Amino acid sequence: MKSSILTFFLSLILATTLAHGAVINVGAGESIQTAINNATAGDTIQLTAPGNYSGDLNITKPIKMISWHRNNHNIAGQIDVSNLTTNEKVTFKNISVTGKVNVRSSSLDLIRCDLHEINATNPSGSDTQLTIVQSNISDKISATLSRTWVGYSNLGENYFEGKIEMVGNDINGKNLGGIGIDLRGDQTNAQIYNNLIHNFKAEVKAESCIGIRIDANASAVIRNNSIYDNMNDLYLGAKWYQTGIGILVKSTRSTEIVANKFKGNVTLYGSQGATKGSMHIYSASPNISIRHNSFANHEWFSSQVKPLGVFGATAYESITDTNLNETEFLASTTSMALGKPSQNTGPAGSLYSDHDGSRNDIGPNGGRNYIPNGRTTDKPIPIFFTIEPQVVPTNGKVTINSTGTVLK
Repeated sequence: MKSSILTFFLSLILATTLAHGAVINVGAGESIQTAINNATAGDTIQLTAPGNYSGDLNITKPIKMISWHRNNHNIAGQIDVSNLTTNEKVTFKNISVTGKVNVRSSSLDLIRCDLHEINATNPSGSDTQLTIVQSNISDKISATLSRTWVGYSNLGENYFEGKIEMVGNDINGKNLGGIGIDLRGDQTNAQIYNNLIHNFKAEVKAESCIGIRIDANASAVIRNNSIYDNMNDLYLGAKWYQTGIGILVKSTRSTEIVANKFKGNVTLYGSQGATKGSMHIYSASPNISIRHNSFANHEWFSSQVKPLGVFGATAYESITDTNLNETEFLASTTSMALGKPSQNTGPAGSLYSDHDGSRNDIGPNGGRNYIPNGRTTDKPIPIFFTIEPQVVPTNGKVTINSTGTVLK
């Protein structure tokens, strides 16, 4: 039986999911919390003053909050979003916050926001979603909601449980150590496409300096990313396979690592005779598929490796590309890999093809699961949480109920 590959998109609701309500302007010296208290579901609160607003905020109703001056002011305080019902959510656009944003059993959309930290929990077990688009989250996202979608944003550390999609993000550890994307839990299923994950680097004695960690039977598809310069500069007795790693798979139901570029994921110095090394990928689980990746070797990779560890270019249908250009990011739909070993060496199936229809180029500009101008566009942004089946018989049907609008 012939089959055809179908790709489905759920359009991101960012502008019109709330009912059309009143617009409440909050000017200089006025209280945002008072405006929130006086608002009803569906209202829009507009911050009009080109300066700081002080004080913590508590939001328990589905409203939208927009700033007119993203680059000229902050909300100097903490924001708590809690106790919304299913199908309700809060939307922030152009909001800058100096304190933490806490989300409890609620859904939140962030559009072009500048935040330090997000902590989203779901103790009620309700149907909740965190959506982040074209934003800057400088410190950490910790989200255990039903679903989390993060696209075309600048991020630091990230911890997730639930269903996750990450597309087109620059995930930068800023040489502070830590873990770029930390996935945990047997109900966790992540799609990680076309991201830069880099510079989780420090001198630490810990399970740290890791691009992606997968544990407690989480599942992931990791495709067309660039994972580089995740380093531990000082060994000091930490286990060599727990630090300075591109991807560490400790326990998984299923993980697929395909068409990624790896470079410079190492532990640089040993102490007291310890072995230098670490590697691009280390797995303690057999439930893993590693194909069509590009590895740049390093003179200090460890010669010690468990059977499922991967480093260098010696196994798993991999190539060596010593001329990786991991800093040119989502700049072309044709071929950033032109003339390099990684050009047209990703998977050959049409599911993996580049935007131009050619075979997948290895690295963050390959494949078709991203929007090349996704970091700046005002047009609809797709959400591609896995929908089964993605491969259906010819003339078969899959019915999806969805709605959509634009970022404006």
